Amino acid sequence: FIPRESLGGIKLGEPIDSYSKRNDYEIVEESCGEDWYYFKGGDISVFTSDGIIDTIACVHDVMWNNVPLIGMKILDFINNFQLHVDSCERLYLYEAPPNRHTQYMYTFIEPLGLCIWCWRKRIIKVVLCSGFMDE
Repeated sequence: FIPRESLGGIKLGEPIDSYSKRNDYEIVEESCGEDWYYFKGGDISVFTSDGIIDTIACVHDVMWNNVPLIGMKILDFINNFQLHVDSCERLYLYEAPPNRHTQYMYTFIEPLGLCIWCWRKRIIKVVLCSGFMDE
């Protein structure tokens, strides 16, 4: 992961079509029309606007400064990297029982342009958003 630039080898601001031609990435499913794309294995999902990547989400193998983020305690992430939390939202997921549960979304606009999703105080998803670039 490179703050404000890329996640899982996919770069913000690039056309989604550039990944359909590469051997190391395969778009396996389009969802919600032409806006959401899931890559091989389902570990990476991408949201586009007019065909340009503006959000990248990953649930496995996210590294930053040689530290694996998925599974890390959120407080360790904040303290070890000396970060400021811009916001924290509590989200209740309305899935079929027994899968209903609460997750927390932490936002780190500066210097990362990032949202971190947590469950049971551990990181489960990393989301890089170009929408934070203007803030």
